[in-house]
Amino acid sequence: MSKLSLVVDKTGSHITQENGILTIKTPDHTESLPIHFIQELVIYGKTMVAADVWRALAKENIPATILPARGIGNTAWMGAGLAVNTNLRQQQYLAHLDNKVRLMIAQNIIQKKLEAQNLTLQQLGLESLDQQNIHAHSLEQLMGYEGRSARQYFQKMATYLPTEWQFNGRNRQPPKDPIN
Repeated sequence: MSKLSLVVDKTGSHITQENGILTIKTPDHTESLPIHFIQELVIYGKTMVAADVWRALAKENIPATILPARGIGNTAWMGAGLAVNTNLRQQQYLAHLDNKVRLMIAQNIIQKKLEAQNLTLQQLGLESLDQQNIHAHSLEQLMGYEGRSARQYFQKMATYLPTEWQFNGRNRQPPKDPIN
């Protein structure tokens, strides 16, 4: 069985948890669901959620999104267990202090970015980017390679876009064309 997205959108609902079972009480009826069946929790509007529900969601790495009623106000995203996993957070800080690890992580991110950009170019029938640039010896060199790849990507995309969508590089505040 695939996991479920649980959406609670009834004003006046209450969510509680006991022994790994979430109970959702609405003014009309009550429903229960084992927490391990849930992929994500989305709450819309005014719902009361017991504190142990948040702990149980974090323990099971289940993210939650809290949407404001009628779209007025800010949305809150609760990550899957970020606050409760101090060992993970410590490892992230240690990785940040190691320049070799930082470079390896950055190269991996740039590699994934290039793969996604190449997929887009291929789907549009355009020539792929050069992927040799992920073998940098420093973060500065990698940033230079990433910038060159970004320029190439947008140059290739410009050949695909209709005339009214053409652009001449990055610009901001205010943007001078619809692409920016």
